[in-house]
Amino acid sequence: METFIRNHTFEVEIPFTYADDDSEIDLEGVVELTVTFRKINEGPVLCTRKLSLSEITLKASTTGVKSIGRIFINKLDTIYAEKGDYEYVATPEITDTNYTSDISNPATKVKCFTLA
Repeated sequence: METFIRNHTFEVEIPFTYADDDSEIDLEGVVELTVTFRKINEGPVLCTRKLSLSEITLKASTTGVKSIGRIFINKLDTIYAEKGDYEYVATPEITDTNYTSDISNPATKVKCFTLA
């Protein structure tokens, strides 16, 4: 887990895995992705990013799990943020005909960086 200094812009990489069993989320059919960064243990929200399909860039990580690159945390989001560990909650909206609304919303929650 990386450490970043407040009042700076930095990039966070998000692995796409289910929170309960760590298996990979299949992003086929992703419509939109919402990523919320917050202090761990249901702490205050640092920022939320909504990304459309055209903004999602998939690449293989060193573990072989697909991940998204280039989610930037702007320095203005961190000026007054509390120091400590932060997590993200990623919720992709995926077209899935197995659901009544034809939309599935799997989510993952992972500790991802420390603000110093």
